[in-house]
Amino acid sequence: ELRAEARGGEDADAVVQSVDVLAHGLRSARGLAGHLTDPRTEIDSLTLPASADPATARLVVRITPSYLAALEQALPYLAGYPYGCTEQTMSRLGPDLAAERARRLLGRPTVREAAELAKFVAAGLARLYQLQHEDRGWGWWEKDATDAFMTAYVLEGLLQAQALETVVDADRLERGLARLEAIAADESRPYHDRAYAASVLARAKRLDVRQLDRLFDRQERDDAPALVRAYLLEALVALHRKKEADHVAKTLRDEATTGAVWGEAGSTRRETDAVEVTARVARALLAHEPESDLVRAALDGLLGARSGERWRSTRDTAAVAHALADFLAVRKAAGAVETQVTVRVGDEAKTISTGATAASMALEFAPGRVSIETERPEGLFWSAHLTWFDRAEPLPAAESGFRVARRWFRVLDGGRVETLEETFAPGDLVLVEIEVSTDVARDHVLVVDRRIASADPIREDRDLTAAGRPEPRDADHRQFDRSETAFFLTRLEPGTAVLRYFFRPTLAGSYHALPASAELLYYPEVRGHSAEAILEVR
Repeated sequence: ELRAEARGGEDADAVVQSVDVLAHGLRSARGLAGHLTDPRTEIDSLTLPASADPATARLVVRITPSYLAALEQALPYLAGYPYGCTEQTMSRLGPDLAAERARRLLGRPTVREAAELAKFVAAGLARLYQLQHEDRGWGWWEKDATDAFMTAYVLEGLLQAQALETVVDADRLERGLARLEAIAADESRPYHDRAYAASVLARAKRLDVRQLDRLFDRQERDDAPALVRAYLLEALVALHRKKEADHVAKTLRDEATTGAVWGEAGSTRRETDAVEVTARVARALLAHEPESDLVRAALDGLLGARSGERWRSTRDTAAVAHALADFLAVRKAAGAVETQVTVRVGDEAKTISTGATAASMALEFAPGRVSIETERPEGLFWSAHLTWFDRAEPLPAAESGFRVARRWFRVLDGGRVETLEETFAPGDLVLVEIEVSTDVARDHVLVVDRRIASADPIREDRDLTAAGRPEPRDADHRQFDRSETAFFLTRLEPGTAVLRYFFRPTLAGSYHALPASAELLYYPEVRGHSAEAILEVR
């Protein structure tokens, strides 16, 4: 906060201006997780890279005594995710409702007061209604193309809310289900779209058994990915088609790898993402065989695949949250008894008690081994999440799937532009161009530029021109937050796309322009960022 005063004789005046100050560097993280099986567990692979600033390193260790505790640990991440597309709205709302259902069935106290939960749910539903398209379906945003998966995903959540006696707009639900019926009946659509639609329609008691039989009889059935067969199994169970359900369940059981995992580790496709696929298969098998030991093995494995309190993305995290909630609802699993756990990092040690709820502790990170000690490891899971900032100055560009470059231009009268030598005056109209390049097609790309402090973005800029500059790619959604500008691209073809926005600097000074970045929304390890620059406003 900056304050300037002017005094003259008996008169005086002052002005105060707040300026956002961000930590210098790029925040990075590394996480590990596992299942405690011995009184002492050593974690020796948490290390800082050479580029890290050790003073910024922070280690958080979490001890999770039960599936309900793991579910509750993930909720703040989902609730706090800053972007409000359809998927993230549903991934925020659905798991919260699922956790509430599990608490009620287990006789546990609710985390939120009833009025607070009702307000949260009402806001989520209002946002979903706002995002529904004119054709009755949903995409990722208000004005993009309707997507079969997203339509089914939202309707599955609305049905879940309705089952918890939440008031859902009956007209919007009916129109959405009618759109989903059309998707399920369209045999020109991909098999996976129709299978997921069938699963949701079966839950709504809107699926004709003859339509399900046609899906089961299709040649694609046994060749379909495990995720798609899980959808089909859910529909078969809901319509009491035992013989067919037994067949599909057997193909899934036979396909499970060691540790009860389905899909491919590190995949960047929803149909083969090991976390999302394993979570959905576990839910389907649980519905078919409530006492299956394979389900518990799958969920234990998922808890060992966390990064801190969450998984790779909002979608992955929500998928596991629903699987945990389903298990708790069916098996009424009890939590662990209270026990003491000690975590040692270098010379520092902290002890916490954990019982029905999870516990976490923050520690100063020191090079060397991290150890976890307890006399009663049975049923306990752990996760360690290490964060830090890189100390390089200026920060260089980096690529791991995307190449990102950024330029600034001063816009003059008549839309003429001149290249900036990274110096401009307060009040100038500044054009920011961000080039994002990829060698292969990418789905669901997030591009973020962290604006310099005191930059006032121009939110309505369609009438602004920049003569001689390339036409920008229209983003499917653009969002201005307090300190950053974000662009969302549903699909990015191979080549280079140019994105842009305008701002006016309001306060003189020397500013670090932290790198602009691009990443896959659901697989953030596929990313890249531009170089840092120093901008002068004077």
